[in-house]
Parts: sequence; C-alpha cells; structure tokens
Amino acid sequence: MSRLFSFLALLGLMVSPASASQSIDAPLPSPEKARLLLPGILSTGLFERDFTLSPEGDEIYFTVMGRSFSVILVTNKVKGKWSTPRPASFSGKKEFFDAEPCLSPGGKKIYFLSTRPLPGDPPHPGWGYENIWMAHRTSEGWSDPVPLGPSVNDGRNVFYPTFTGEGTLYYTASPRGGERKSDLFRAFPEKDGFSAGEKLPEPLNTFPLQFNSAVDPQGEYLLFLAAGSEANQNASDIWVSFLSEDDRWSKPLNLGSAVNFPGGNAQSVSITPDGRFIVFAMTYVNPDLLPPEITYESLQKSMTSPQNGLSDLYWIDAGLLKGLKAKAEW
Repeated sequence: MSRLFSFLALLGLMVSPASASQSIDAPLPSPEKARLLLPGILSTGLFERDFTLSPEGDEIYFTVMGRSFSVILVTNKVKGKWSTPRPASFSGKKEFFDAEPCLSPGGKKIYFLSTRPLPGDPPHPGWGYENIWMAHRTSEGWSDPVPLGPSVNDGRNVFYPTFTGEGTLYYTASPRGGERKSDLFRAFPEKDGFSAGEKLPEPLNTFPLQFNSAVDPQGEYLLFLAAGSEANQNASDIWVSFLSEDDRWSKPLNLGSAVNFPGGNAQSVSITPDGRFIVFAMTYVNPDLLPPEITYESLQKSMTSPQNGLSDLYWIDAGLLKGLKAKAEW
C-alpha cells in the first residue's frame, strides 16, 4: 500500500491539501521549471546549500559556507513569515566545519556532517576529516551532539546523511588522505544505532564520483550528485535511480536541464518530508544580474543577490520524475 500511495503522489494524483511543504514559499514550482527558494532567506548571495524541513513545515535547517567556515543555520516560520536565519544551537563554532543537516523522519533528531574530532582523536583543522553527528530534540532545545558509532563512522570521511521514512540511513563515504573517490552507502536502523554500512550495488556507484544522495521518504528512488562523467551536462549533475520491489536499482538517469541547467553546478539535493518537492543547491550566474553599464553600486548589489555565481537553493515539483520513471531500465 505504501508503494502505491507514493507512486500516486509522485504522479501528482494524490497530494494532501494540508501538505506542509506547500506553505514553504509561493508561488509553487512546477515539474517543468525550478524556482529560487525563499530569496532573501535561503538564497541571498551567500554560498547556501543543503536543506531539511521539519514535519510540520515550520522549521528549515541549511548550510552557509565560506573559505574559513561552514555553519548550519535555522529559520522558523512565525505568524506566516520566515525568521532571519541564525546559527543552530549545536553549530557555529569557527574551529569546526558543520554542514549537511538532515532531520530524522519524526523531527526528533538531527544528523549532520562535522569536522569536530571524535572522542580520543586530535583536532583536524579544515576539511578532510568528516563524520556524521547527531543531536536529540529536547524540551529545552537540541542536546549536545554525539557522533554515530563505528558501524557508520568507520575511519573514512562519512557525510551527507539522508533517511527513508522507516529510518534507513543513506550516506556518502570517501577515503581519507586525498584520494579523489566517493561512493554511496546505506545502513539499517538497529536498537543501539545502525548496521554496518553497505555499499550500494551496481548500476549505482559506477560514476567516477557519486555523492550527496537524497532518498525518497518511501525509499523508492535515490537522487544523487555525480561528477567526472562525460554523460553530465555540467561538472556536477543530479541523477536519479529507482528501486524495484525486488531491491534492484535502475540505471541512473540525468534529471535534465530543468534541474541541471546550463552553466550551473550541483552542490546538494534533498526531498521534502512529504515527497512533494525536490530542493537542490546550484551555483549559477544570472547573465542579467549586472546592467550593461556596470557601476560600483551594481557590483555591490550583485554580491548580495542570488545567482551571483555562489550557491543558491532552488525547488521543483517532484512530478518531474514521472517521465523519468517511465524510461527507467533495470
């Protein structure tokens, strides 16, 4: 029944009018064209990426990055308006890089990448030492974060957590030490954590680089970024693979120019908790951002405007996947 419901929702034939994701921003995007998401809040001219939405639709966590920092921010919807973003209570320390927040299906936990040292390890400034951490929601806010156990944080760089509605964890892992390689994994929930991560089988993990996946809440498809492939439209594109009922993944399909628009480079991808929308981050330069006659004022304005070449957040109706699923091959 859950598979049937998810499939009908994907086709746009069965969408609840009370869907929390429908109140994020207006107007809503179509399956044919992506829109900037919350300009002035999530898309501002800073390097913004990653996205996770509370089940109630009133809380968004995302990442802002710079050369010497990476911080997770939060905005809340209060009386119909999104608040000015602020650092999440568990993030914002300059000595650590935090990114890629993902709320658990019920919103009671939040998982994220961090470079803070595991217990017993020395500090590792900068990137190249990444693990997944988790905090619990309490009556007083978020608890102090703790790292996942060694079944997931296994000595490699481990990052970009994403969950099915039943709690299966999908993530990316790559070797430490500079080797340019990354693959997609999943781990199943257990009483005291997660099972040992298993590498997803072919035809997944067949690109030179695949990373930053987002799994459908029903577990029926996986979106991910791929780089280093001649099949890409840009340096990094977003692809999809569908999961059959006998646990086989379809050959990956490119999401096309509605998402991987010319001149852009994908940074992250997420799915709203109801599966209605795809949210993704893309670097892109709007050719009309500067006027024909450039002034100092127009240069300043461009640096605080979305589509200035840094990463912005976009969203598109997940009905985009209907045509791709019809083309899927196993």
